[in-house]
Amino acid sequence: MGSWSFSKKKEEWDLFSAFIGGTLSPIVGVLSLLISGYIVYKFNKIQHKYQEDKDNGQLQQVTIDLFKEFRSEQMSKARSNAWQMKQKWYEADESSRDRFRKMLVIAMVSEKTVNNAGICIERQHLRAVNDMISFYTMLSLYSKNSKNITELNYFYYPWWRGFLKELTNECDKKTKECLNSDEQLAVPNFNKGEYFDNLSHISAFIRLDKICGFEDLTNFDMMCEPGKLMFPS
Repeated sequence: MGSWSFSKKKEEWDLFSAFIGGTLSPIVGVLSLLISGYIVYKFNKIQHKYQEDKDNGQLQQVTIDLFKEFRSEQMSKARSNAWQMKQKWYEADESSRDRFRKMLVIAMVSEKTVNNAGICIERQHLRAVNDMISFYTMLSLYSKNSKNITELNYFYYPWWRGFLKELTNECDKKTKECLNSDEQLAVPNFNKGEYFDNLSHISAFIRLDKICGFEDLTNFDMMCEPGKLMFPS
């Protein structure tokens, strides 16, 4: 039976070291790379989760703040005044309804009060309707916040949707008509189309419809009245 012992020759140890180094170094390098990659992956995942939770928390707080604003005394008065305009917009008498709609659109576009032929649209009414339009326009910018918006009763948007969409659509038509007929705006470097797009409100309601899941519905208001849940526009 043979025996073995460690070599005492430096040359053989040098060769052995070179062999071990050449064989194991690539393996150790790959393992180190894999471990480093895994650590980076886990770190990024934790960071992403942290940022996601932080963003969700911020969105939730924004929604709560918006809801507090919506329920504030100022907005409560605005809703009350705007509701008066909405009721007249849907007035039963067709002739009175058409006259009122025409006068309200003119008042909204020109930002002037109306008191003519029994139709009275005061400044507080115009401001109230504009406040409602502005609030829902702002709400439409929070597309990532749909869950919180819907859980807070859609900010009562279904109660206002038909009226505001019809009104802003008519106001957009009147505004475009005024822009096209204004000769002072017919200058080479002025883009009337872009200017009109920035004045238009209907795109905000299209965005809000998408957030709330109403994009396939026609323009009607969902009214919680006895015997009549939906009030067609």
